[in-house]
Amino acid sequence: MTNLNPREYTVNDAKFDELGIQGIQRLQMSTALNGLTLEMSTGMKLTAKANVLEVLRRFITDLPRTKKTAFRGLVQFGFYKKRV
Repeated sequence: MTNLNPREYTVNDAKFDELGIQGIQRLQMSTALNGLTLEMSTGMKLTAKANVLEVLRRFITDLPRTKKTAFRGLVQFGFYKKRV
């Protein structure tokens, strides 16, 4: 698969509804997904205290170890959609 440009993708809110993710979990997950996009596109960490992939692993257990492969997997799973 070719390299994905994180700037071309946005978080897909419909996936949260489909999986029944509500409340604080939805906030944590959407913040982590936005943080992953930021870290992938700029190279800067979102925060020094929390690792974005660790937060996402609370909800998605078989998430790959690297940011690139995790982003690719999340795109395939439907958490991100192409910007229009």
